[in-house]
Amino acid sequence: MLSSLGKYLRTLRIQKNELLKDMAEKLTLAPAYLSSIENGKRTPTKKLIDTIIRVYELDEKEKENIEEAYMLSVEEMHIDMKDANDEQRSLGVAFARKFNNLSEDQINKIKKALGEGDC
Repeated sequence: MLSSLGKYLRTLRIQKNELLKDMAEKLTLAPAYLSSIENGKRTPTKKLIDTIIRVYELDEKEKENIEEAYMLSVEEMHIDMKDANDEQRSLGVAFARKFNNLSEDQINKIKKALGEGDC
């Protein structure tokens, strides 16, 4: 099953008229590894996403799109709290605790509050 990132990479390859082996070569990856990313069997590192952005000279919109696809494909996310105040930290902890049990309505309310999605 193609992941969001897999769909993005496949579309990018088609737009650039490249075969999987061509893209893998440009990114100095084994074709089998790139194929496993496209098919959602492996999750790439953020470093690889940054390499794709650089190698393919993605514009700001394309950069946003690939980063969004990457975020939708990862199984874990890290929140940088280095500069967060106590209220922000508390919110992050509460969100992490409740994340897997949020209802669709709660998700929509949070997305709306954050200005995300079509809520």
